[in-house]
Amino acid sequence: MAPSDNATDGQGRRALCVILDGFGVGAMPDAEQGGTGNTAERVAQGNDGLALPTLGRLGLGNLTTIKGVPEAKDSVIGGWGRAAIRHAGADTYLGHQEMMGTVPPSPAKSVLADIGDGLLLGLQERGHDGVKLELDSGAVLLFGDIVVADNIEAAYGMNINVTASMDEVDFEDVVTLAQAVRELVGVTRVIAVGGRGYRRDDILSSVRRHEQSHVGVDTPALGVYDEHYLVRHLGIQVPTHLQAPSLAKAAGLPVVLLGKAADVVTCPDAEVCDPVIATDGVFDGIEEALRTLETGLIVANVQETDLAGHEENVQRYGDVLRAVDRRLAGVLEMLRPEDLLIITADHGNDPTVGSSAHTREYVPVLTYGAGVEGELGTRETLADVGATLAGWLGCGPTPDGTDLVHKK
Repeated sequence: MAPSDNATDGQGRRALCVILDGFGVGAMPDAEQGGTGNTAERVAQGNDGLALPTLGRLGLGNLTTIKGVPEAKDSVIGGWGRAAIRHAGADTYLGHQEMMGTVPPSPAKSVLADIGDGLLLGLQERGHDGVKLELDSGAVLLFGDIVVADNIEAAYGMNINVTASMDEVDFEDVVTLAQAVRELVGVTRVIAVGGRGYRRDDILSSVRRHEQSHVGVDTPALGVYDEHYLVRHLGIQVPTHLQAPSLAKAAGLPVVLLGKAADVVTCPDAEVCDPVIATDGVFDGIEEALRTLETGLIVANVQETDLAGHEENVQRYGDVLRAVDRRLAGVLEMLRPEDLLIITADHGNDPTVGSSAHTREYVPVLTYGAGVEGELGTRETLADVGATLAGWLGCGPTPDGTDLVHKK
């Protein structure tokens, strides 16, 4: 579908980016042993095949072997390719920064075994009364009913989690402590995590040592990822003002952030919806935005794919993909000739590798409606997504990435 002639400056155009969080299509060459996942292929195998007709029409079956989604190069209705991730590891926050058009620098790596004493002192100086606990698995910091520990769902030294039960603590108190931690550490993300149905002692009894030696709460085993799950991601500083959403907003275009994107994508004065976890809720938000916006950018994150990966739950992952495929069919019907759709991901999260951690994988780049048709090949960086979104809306360029529509 070619771009409309009356939309050359981006006015009248809409761009929609749907992020399937943790949906990789095969290990990158530099993936570490044990993290060499192929999320799409193995989820399909674990479900004895997946019926994904909409994603199939968009070219997903051309990227890797997916049982139930055949290769179909001649009948694809848009463009298909895959992108390498250039950020260190396989991280949600860094992935979204890269995806929006800025490849972040490699962050400092820190674990509580090395920085715990200094972190405890710094937090105490800021008025947070806490202690260091030596558990069988290793040391964590305890502030009343709030546990500070390494994130064992990420690679060594990348993230720190601040975890509590909302049956015992107000979530804003968890966020306040996490913000203080953020001021003191250089890791990629400090993550405030909350839920219900467990107590502080349950959190402490769920502390495990990762095979890479960092120590933290086994969040999936604790049962956090349900309808009560609350999260706030506090990332390292990046030039978000140069990313596609901020560029679009600066050009006077509406910007809507949905799902987890409302938490990890920064855009001043954007319409930021409360982070929705349920996949149908995310797509309800997409459809509402498409009904009301005449122009602008919509960025939506489907988080349940990633949560299923963390839970190592192949069946749930398959169910989420089927729901995505069903709702995408309705979205395609709502798109106009002057609209752009990009479906992508931030990293992999293969539920079959024997770990709840992300997997460093290529991610899909499926396009529709922007005159980007046929095979797109392997892109050098996920930043091509942000560059294309900004270029389509007439507000680019972004610092990193190649505009797939206007590529030179």
